[in-house]
Amino acid sequence: MLDRPNTREGWLARAAALAIEGRAFIDGAYAPALNGATFARISPIDGRVFAHVADCGEADVDRAVRSARAAFDSGVWRDADPLTKKKVLLRFAELIRENAEEIALLETLDVGKVIGNSLAVDVPFCANCIQYYAEYADKAL
Repeated sequence: MLDRPNTREGWLARAAALAIEGRAFIDGAYAPALNGATFARISPIDGRVFAHVADCGEADVDRAVRSARAAFDSGVWRDADPLTKKKVLLRFAELIRENAEEIALLETLDVGKVIGNSLAVDVPFCANCIQYYAEYADKAL
């Protein structure tokens, strides 16, 4: 635990301690780009590289689309009953709220916005949007 978690120094310490996963997430697993390429993600805050991200190409996109199509065709989510979908989406919103500080920090590093805005606006609105659709899931005909 940081001594001063909500100070500039505390947030900088959290940022320095992040271990950011930069591989693509395709077919339920993390994987590097098929060509092995990565690119540096540079924070607009201070110009430092904060992550190396898989530089996916056409073959990776094709693989992701095939996986998504297979998942859709399987019907696991598509055919799930509305209450099941609601529970999954509500849990997703809950996880966003539970991890709000880390998500806000990642957003701030990525786009350079003030951490307070990420904490007060972006992350809560994201969780609220997912919760909204969760609550709608079992009301649609």
